Amino acid sequence: MYTKLKKIELIQLCECLNLDTTGTKKVLMQRINDNVNDNNLEFMQNPQFVQNSQSIEPEIDSIFEDNKLINEQNNEFEQSLKNDKLKIVKQKIKENMLNNLSISELKLYLDSININYNDVLEKKELLDLLKQNCNELQEEIQEEIQEEIQLSIHELRNARLNYFNNLK
Repeated sequence: MYTKLKKIELIQLCECLNLDTTGTKKVLMQRINDNVNDNNLEFMQNPQFVQNSQSIEPEIDSIFEDNKLINEQNNEFEQSLKNDKLKIVKQKIKENMLNNLSISELKLYLDSININYNDVLEKKELLDLLKQNCNELQEEIQEEIQEEIQLSIHELRNARLNYFNNLK
């Protein structure tokens, strides 16, 4: 803490604390540290300090709760921004504007679909990884779509009627 002070400044500090002013810079720093630590211990054991610290505990708890709430709100806001950015990236991918994506956008999207890109350094490699995995994802989606049960016209009409009746 006192390492940036010059020896003459340490001597002046020792004089203010009524400490011995002889010795090397290292000895003076140790002497000051010992004195400060001893005084802090005495101060903290003082009954008036204990009483005052107990009276401000509720205020401290309130401050910690406020900070916790602020941190949660900041995290939610950051997640919201990330989701908005991800929507823009998905739109660019949907419109096949892959060359317009930045490296950070590519990484954001790859993270969202749980694809590891740790060994990839260049944008071209990220694009290749994205294209490869997008093809696999599109095949999986096509298979899922084909496996879904198609509604008949009558079932579809009833589902729509039920939906609009529930809106009222």
